[in-house]
Amino acid sequence: MVTASALAELVALDAVVQSASGLGCYPFSARETAIGLELDGHRLYAMCAVDALAVSALVQRSVMIESACSHCAEPVRLQSDAQGHVREMSTAGALVEYRQLAQRHTQCCNDLCPGIVFVCAACAAQVADPSTLLSLAQASAVGRDFFAFQTLLPKQV
Repeated sequence: MVTASALAELVALDAVVQSASGLGCYPFSARETAIGLELDGHRLYAMCAVDALAVSALVQRSVMIESACSHCAEPVRLQSDAQGHVREMSTAGALVEYRQLAQRHTQCCNDLCPGIVFVCAACAAQVADPSTLLSLAQASAVGRDFFAFQTLLPKQV
């Protein structure tokens, strides 16, 4: 059980996010986002595209990711295996785009995550700054590296 002061400290560190929907803990969102995950028959949501791509390696299970191009709404459907390798199930030719939305940092879920989105190949070709684009493999590697500290704990006997 987490005390109120410990929870307040975690919120202040931006390690968890409090919302009307409950507590979100990166990479998972407590509220519905535009990036849905299917994990072991459960519908979950990710904070951003990189977070979604990190989930399978983090939980060491296959994950289906469902989203849409942030520019044209073309469906983006991805399958990520237990090692975090991604295979696209749609024909969008998806990439990940990172757009800085805010000038100052508050909570990642409010000023960073909304700018880390999936984009289809057609829309990616029109992005003004191509350096803001990552391939699915690159974005997946970023997510795996970023969340590497959150490894599964060994089962106690």
